[in-house]
Amino acid sequence: GRLLAVGAKETSAYRVLELRLPEFLVGRKDTCNERIAGQIVSSVHVRLTLVRRGDDDDDDAPLLEVMLEDNSANGTFVNAQRVGKGNRVRLLGNDEIGFTKPCGGAEKPPWGFIFQDFTEQLSPAEVAAIFGGSPSVGGGSGAPARARPPQPQAAAVASIAVQPISKGGSLMR
Repeated sequence: GRLLAVGAKETSAYRVLELRLPEFLVGRKDTCNERIAGQIVSSVHVRLTLVRRGDDDDDDAPLLEVMLEDNSANGTFVNAQRVGKGNRVRLLGNDEIGFTKPCGGAEKPPWGFIFQDFTEQLSPAEVAAIFGGSPSVGGGSGAPARARPPQPQAAAVASIAVQPISKGGSLMR
């Protein structure tokens, strides 16, 4: 997947951030993959994690899912819904991510992104390359993973209510 930068403080509209690592950090710290120099942004504002699916999971689902973990008390919003510090949400294609303010309102958030999901187009070998392992998906069943055919992306942005399960838990949609 990738992020398109769309925030009000973005100097280059639709700048692309490729998510090619198992973990991608966005925040103020020098160790973040995407550094943002704004005091209202947390040292590690969000953690994006590529999650490898197992062989026994739904055959129609992509080999990877992208999870967003909110590490900020200043606010992270997905489709205008606050995620909440310590909570996680699975990102879907065209999700809007806003730091400190939601996207889609009269005023753009200072830092905002649109998530583009290409994970269903990855072959097992490409997934393995991301994780530095063998093409077998799942952790050891030895069964060969199947390639997923590309599926069209929805043109409209879906509005989905995000409801935390628990602090430090996982949000599922």
